[in-house]
Parts: sequence; structure tokens; C-alpha cells
Amino acid sequence: MTEPAADLGHMGRTTPYIQRFAVKGDAMILFLPTSDIEWIEGARDYVRLHTQDRRYLVRGTMRSLSQNLDPAEFVRVHRSSIVRIDQISHLTPLFHGDYTVHLKNGSELRMSRRFRRQMEAILGYGF
Repeated sequence: MTEPAADLGHMGRTTPYIQRFAVKGDAMILFLPTSDIEWIEGARDYVRLHTQDRRYLVRGTMRSLSQNLDPAEFVRVHRSSIVRIDQISHLTPLFHGDYTVHLKNGSELRMSRRFRRQMEAILGYGF
């Protein structure tokens, strides 16, 4: 488990947003591009990065990630979930303004009404 690391430092960095994470594996450090991440789950002082075939646990907070991930690519839908926008299949209403976010991989996450405005801004209309 390591600290999230963006682009091996600041040299040559062309964007203020995280481009990849340094993830400690069994015998190596993997550099995981943010483009491989489908969604992110909060786990206290760690976050779990969900990709198509694996999950990676790294030290970090949801607050820090939501500020450092490109808002054109990721949206926070719950205090414990951040979703890659292009992985969203559809939304279904629940109650009191909450929604279920359905991902292309079949995962279902809850979107709380607190984060609904962000989703509306991304989609360009209210619901």
C-alpha cells in the first residue's frame, strides 16, 4: 500500500490532475493509469481502485482524490464512491433524491442527493 502518486513526480507534468497511481504489488510497483480505473471506493484512510479485472488498495482519502482527479473524467457520487463518467450506463431513482448508478460492468453504486448537483452539471440537465 502506497501513497497515490501522480506521474512519477512533477517533471514534465502537463495537467494538474492525477494521471496514474503507484501501487505496490508483491514484487513490484505498478503504475496504474487513471484511465484503467472504473470506480473508486473509500475505505477509511485508504481508497480501493476498481479496474476491469482487479482492485488495488492505496493510501489516500476520498476528499483528496475528488480534488485531484480530472472532473471531466470522474465524478463523486457518494461520500464513499467516485465513478469514471464514461463507465456509467444509466441511473435509476430511489427515494428522497437518491439514485442508483449502474456501471457498464454491472456494478451498482448509490448516488446520494448531496452529490446529485455535480452529476446534473456533468450531464447538462437536472433530474
